Amino acid sequence: MTRIFEFIVGTPPWIYAALAVGIGLGVRAFKQRRSSLRSLFLLPTIFIGFSLFTLAPVARRAPFMAAVWAVAIAAGGMAGAILFRPRVREINREGKTALVPGTPVYLPLILTVFLARYFYTLIVYLDHRMASSLLLSGVLLVLSAAATGIVGGRTAAIYRQYFDAETAV
Repeated sequence: MTRIFEFIVGTPPWIYAALAVGIGLGVRAFKQRRSSLRSLFLLPTIFIGFSLFTLAPVARRAPFMAAVWAVAIAAGGMAGAILFRPRVREINREGKTALVPGTPVYLPLILTVFLARYFYTLIVYLDHRMASSLLLSGVLLVLSAAATGIVGGRTAAIYRQYFDAETAV
């Protein structure tokens, strides 16, 4: 128990700041908001970066995991586009914005990916041999990739509606 406490206390402050920002983004996503097309890319970009950061060390040890990652991203993308497709309420082509409904999806995804990564790091801290566990790394990789796909799929559905809309405000 002492080592766990040491780990929590020894966690760099920027990690907790990143968690706070993630929670803020997740809470903000609950509300309907007008978003520029550029700002819609913020969360998917963060998720892709995090997912690639997770993929790199795993793929070095087991190259086939890159294919697992790609399948998880694709499956998440389909789920995001089909299950979490928002109905864009209003489009403004002049300002390149869309009125996007809120979603409860982002906050649990952000927390799941963050906590899975934190838990993984804790396990490796407690037992360095676990760093070589392909199963543990693979679970984190699939969670990260699926979440990235969901966020990206939802964003792609918004873009599709924006560009397919016949009438715009």
